[in-house]
Amino acid sequence: MTSDPRLAGVGLGRREHLAAIGALAAAIVAIDLLVEPVIPVLVALITASTIAGFLRPDGIVTAGLGIGLAIPAVRVVSVVAGIDLATAIEPSGLLGALSLVFLVVPALFGAVIGGFARRTLEEERLRSR
Repeated sequence: MTSDPRLAGVGLGRREHLAAIGALAAAIVAIDLLVEPVIPVLVALITASTIAGFLRPDGIVTAGLGIGLAIPAVRVVSVVAGIDLATAIEPSGLLGALSLVFLVVPALFGAVIGGFARRTLEEERLRSR
């Protein structure tokens, strides 16, 4: 990524970006609760974080953490509150819920890819002027 000052304000504002991250994280949690296989959930998580990174390239860490921690946060709260969710995780219990923190890695990866794509498109747009 470049430090071109012309690209400083690329993307959504901070509030709008946080709202988008919240909406994307909610969608990921809904998909996790409705779909049993892991692969579609992982693909949706990477896609959502890529979109969030594209929306605001300088907010990729926020996007990756917000989306990547959504599923583990809901799982931890459900275990602590004693709520039985429709889809089970292995290992069960708090250890299983905490083990899902690894989802931050693909979410951060997706956010970086999205941010890089947006920066590249904006640089090309500025160069073609």
